[in-house]
Amino acid sequence: AEPELLLKRVLLRMKYLTQDEPTTLDSMRTMRTLADLLQAQGKYDEAEEHEKKVLDHSNQKFGPHHSNTLNSLTKLAVIVHAMGRPTEAEELLRRALEGRKASQGATHPDSLTALDNLAMFLKAAGKHEQAVPLLREAHECCKKELGPKHPDTLTCAVDLALLLLDPKHRAEAEALLRQGLNGREELYGPLHTDTLVSVHQLAMLLRADGKNKEAEPYLQRAMAGYESTLGPSHPDTLALVHDNAKLLKVMGKHGEAEKQLNRAMSWNSTSSSSKDSEIALRANKDRTERHLRNKLQNKVAELGPRHEQTLVLVNSLALLLKSMGQNQEALQLHREALEGREEVLGPLHPSTLQTRNNLSLQLQAMGRF
Repeated sequence: AEPELLLKRVLLRMKYLTQDEPTTLDSMRTMRTLADLLQAQGKYDEAEEHEKKVLDHSNQKFGPHHSNTLNSLTKLAVIVHAMGRPTEAEELLRRALEGRKASQGATHPDSLTALDNLAMFLKAAGKHEQAVPLLREAHECCKKELGPKHPDTLTCAVDLALLLLDPKHRAEAEALLRQGLNGREELYGPLHTDTLVSVHQLAMLLRADGKNKEAEPYLQRAMAGYESTLGPSHPDTLALVHDNAKLLKVMGKHGEAEKQLNRAMSWNSTSSSSKDSEIALRANKDRTERHLRNKLQNKVAELGPRHEQTLVLVNSLALLLKSMGQNQEALQLHREALEGREEVLGPLHPSTLQTRNNLSLQLQAMGRF
């Protein structure tokens, strides 16, 4: 890959000029960029080597509690976790959290991000009993410091709800999911991906709790939203149609369930051959592109380019442009979204990890690996 070779040459040149390992801030940034690139390519051994150098140099130059050092701990945790070393990753995340609290205080946004990073890691590792108190702490701090409708507060609410799905805590989980849904709908609108995901999550929780009549309108709303934004033959839309059909059968509405399944089969069978469907979908994407660009321009002016609400729109536009074959601009936007989310949310936040995956898929689609 050309960027990888270029960065390696820059580091070699710096080493030649200094006759030693380069330890300037610029050289550390170059090493970190190379580590990120190698990580995105799945070259974890090399990525670990370069990120460890950044960590060692930063620790020596700035100290263990400097933001650059703590960022490196978190980035290294992501790499070693991908290499199948979860115990080491957890230790690195705990060190990063302790360092943030010691240097910036427990309620600083960076400390809250570190807290959420560790909680999400423990959740993914199946250590729910350890993750729940951390997410409760993160949620309460976010409400206090950022406000109840801030994107980070809403994400914490939803993350906590998804850990409280057992019957004992289901009422609390439902309340948290409703908070997340109401907040996201107000922030992003009713057809945004995060809003529709929250609608679906609430529907499935209500269904699991036996509240089928309450679940039905939410499932139908999610299904209609996915059909409008993704198209009727998209796999996510079809999955929702099947979920809705199952619920209708449980409620004894067999005729309606059969109609839903027949519609899904019809969409699936005609999606690849219907010219009219393709034209309609393209027109819908063109309208969506114009809408997203206008909304993004307004958000940048209102909140700035690094605000999470802005980055949500950057990510959405990138995914849309990729689906339309506009790969070069999509790649640039994916990079902007990743850089912004790493800075604002931290490298282990679920949104950041998803954005990193989006960038990797974009590079693969362009044959850049």
